[in-house]
Amino acid sequence: MLKSRLDALALILINQMFPDNSPSNALEKKARKALRAFTLAELLISLAILGVIATFSIPKILVAQQNERYNAAAKELVSMVSAAYQQAQLDGIVSSNTQMRDLLPYLNYVQIDTSATINDRNGQGTQNCSNVMWTCIKLHNGGIAWTAANAPPVSFNGTSALNFIWVNFDPDPSTDIAGSGVSFGLYYNGQITTYDNLKPSSTNSLGTQGAEPNTTPSWFHW
Repeated sequence: MLKSRLDALALILINQMFPDNSPSNALEKKARKALRAFTLAELLISLAILGVIATFSIPKILVAQQNERYNAAAKELVSMVSAAYQQAQLDGIVSSNTQMRDLLPYLNYVQIDTSATINDRNGQGTQNCSNVMWTCIKLHNGGIAWTAANAPPVSFNGTSALNFIWVNFDPDPSTDIAGSGVSFGLYYNGQITTYDNLKPSSTNSLGTQGAEPNTTPSWFHW
């Protein structure tokens, strides 16, 4: 029955769009009669079909929108860190002893955070900004970035293209999802990459470190 109503609708549309080659008026009248009303059964079937479609599509749409917001926020942090590092270079304060927290005066953030629970990269669980090991900053996009404080400090410890310092980012501290954060390495030459793409034999004051596969969340992409 539902198919016949759709066929009738198509017949009317053809008659209106192509009057010279359309079926007779008698057929159109018959088609219009078929479309006068949906039966209750047809209405319920249509609603059921729409419900099934919504069940599968709406959650995916919402997740995709959320992931795009997270990705945009992370890229905003990367852009800020890159600009801050370039300005620090121009000011002549960059050396082998430079730490990520030395760039804080060049970053645009809301405030230092000392209480939030933050999601680290995959495999590292969650952290807390009350820990003296971390310096956390709340950003205008709602995310929190954090890096090493003074226990122990993490510096470039050299001036080669393999010397790096790091910053982590949690796009949504209100969600307690361990491993959903992302970690970035800033090399002395200004290049920034995620931890799963660290160069072999990358190094800083804590020692040598290589890439950490599968540590970047699925929501992040360059």
